[in-house]
Amino acid sequence: MEYHRLDEYCKGCQKARLATKDGPISSETGEPVYKAGEFIVQCKGIPNDEKFVPKYDKIVKTLSEDEITTAQGLYDPVIWAKDKIGWEPRKSRDGTEYQKTILRCSSKRKVLRLGRRLGKTEVIVISALHFLFNNSPKVQRWDENLRDWVDGFATILILTPYLSQQKLIFNRIRQLIDKNPELKNEIKRDVSTPFHEIELYNGAKIVGFSSGAKSGSGAETSRGQKADFIILDEMDYLNEADMETIIALLMEHSDVKLLCSSTPSGRRGYFYNFCMEKMDFKEFHYPSMVNPAWSPRMEAELREYYKTEIGWQHEILAEFGEATTTVFQNKYVEHAMQNYRYSEMQRQDNWIYSIGVDWNDTENGSKLVVTGWDPKEAVFRVVDKVSVQKAGWTQLGAIDELVKLNRVWRPVYIYLDEGYGATQIEVIKQKGLEARYLQGHNSRIDENLANVKGINFSSKIETYDPVTSQPIKKALKPFMVENTVRRFEQAQIKFSSYDEVLHKQLLGYEIVRVAASGAPVYEAGVDGDHELDALMLSLLAFQMELSEFTNREYSTNITFSGRIGESQEEDKPAIILDGEEQVKTQELKPQFPSSRTEYTSFSIIESIPGSYHGTSDRRIYNVEDFNNDRRSTRTSRPTRGRGIRRSSF
Repeated sequence: MEYHRLDEYCKGCQKARLATKDGPISSETGEPVYKAGEFIVQCKGIPNDEKFVPKYDKIVKTLSEDEITTAQGLYDPVIWAKDKIGWEPRKSRDGTEYQKTILRCSSKRKVLRLGRRLGKTEVIVISALHFLFNNSPKVQRWDENLRDWVDGFATILILTPYLSQQKLIFNRIRQLIDKNPELKNEIKRDVSTPFHEIELYNGAKIVGFSSGAKSGSGAETSRGQKADFIILDEMDYLNEADMETIIALLMEHSDVKLLCSSTPSGRRGYFYNFCMEKMDFKEFHYPSMVNPAWSPRMEAELREYYKTEIGWQHEILAEFGEATTTVFQNKYVEHAMQNYRYSEMQRQDNWIYSIGVDWNDTENGSKLVVTGWDPKEAVFRVVDKVSVQKAGWTQLGAIDELVKLNRVWRPVYIYLDEGYGATQIEVIKQKGLEARYLQGHNSRIDENLANVKGINFSSKIETYDPVTSQPIKKALKPFMVENTVRRFEQAQIKFSSYDEVLHKQLLGYEIVRVAASGAPVYEAGVDGDHELDALMLSLLAFQMELSEFTNREYSTNITFSGRIGESQEEDKPAIILDGEEQVKTQELKPQFPSSRTEYTSFSIIESIPGSYHGTSDRRIYNVEDFNNDRRSTRTSRPTRGRGIRRSSF
């Protein structure tokens, strides 16, 4: 049944919830299931004359007023709630009937993005009660998809992240049922342990589970359940594993209903996807200002309570904004996206490259990311990305791909995850060592494989305090993540706007808790984090190898100055003894392997005449700027070392 005289709200919805792209290809027709620009919400609309019963004008002639109300209540939860339990929906101060609109919407997929204190629990409770008391598994229904009569609806599943929410919802359900003895007499079973369940004599029931926001236990508890109506409260705080299980429950039959409700956390997870990207979901977005009790005084009190702008955006305005626990802020990630494809990128002689490799099992595949430092733009750029998922040959396939990437990009550094790759690291190093004794076309390039470094994410690294120069031990994983975050915040990194996987992994990465040691514990979003790990490894290589805060070298060379009080001749440089050979400091060159001699963008240190007391002034010439701030100029600074200066990116 579809209503031909639609409510004004429905007309607006038909213009707003349009498919942004073509749907999946049908296996039967070979054509998209729907086209971009089509209205794809599965609903019947809301009649503007409140005639919910099919063929209303004909049927009402044979019914009494009470019977008409009962018949209307079968189709409309608002009429049913007023008739059976005396409940009426709220209106905002300007007359917006938001609760009534949400309840009367006939969409199979509804998502409520509401600010605090708008009564979304009431909407959930009324929706559940109306479905419970107006359906029965003993009464057959017509399945439009199967074109056949099937058993009626039976089960409502309510899932929340916390037990307190379950108690709140079921206590309210029981409270409203107690208002009507007729409804109360239909209850066969009502228990609260081990989980909440209310069952009627006809077999219909409501079952509730709390999952724990991060435990994922709800996924295991609800895995074997069947549901005709699924309700998710505070959905944005549910564990991703629970959401994957819920998505599977939607395939029980074509008429499973889904109602999602939450205030946004800012995460770019399932809730964000349902609200902003899944146009077959009907989204209802109302800020807390819609509350009929809203006033300037209430706003002032809430402003005092929600001291941060992010908290105000999430809890009051119901806007996604930035996630409070997300690692990479959306605005920086969006800024880092650039319109180019990895397949278009070619190696540049004056760039420096590194490769990061995240080893995984066959299911997830091994990920390889190549990052280049562009000295002209002073940015890191992702130039290539490979995923190896060849069943049964993941690790060997990844090694072959690494060899190919090494030959194409000729990276200075290769960092690999030791997690799944301890054995593979030894195999790669062996390939590099063997290449030294071969005469093949690529043998000289393959020698670089002997220098790969395995990185243990749970280990510690030693860095140096920039002020005191004292060594500091830090947990590697947070150090690696923070290094990557800094690149995004300082607009020092670019990646392809076509790389949707990396984009989603960046936005889904979050801090789930802080360990007793004070170190953050990270968790991947629904799209995983394997490409992201490979990217972070490639950036870590630059930081570890070229930063003055992580890589220190001390020279044992001796410089001879003149006698006390005597300055050197203006045209005669200081002499350094390096073994048995005297080396003029002006002649120092970067000591890279011959295959890397094209890299000249490092700082060369030159002695300046006029030193005394066994010391000499040195001047640092920065051929390219590798500092965090591109505008900084370091034309000179005192130093006691010589050779290549490892600058801070």
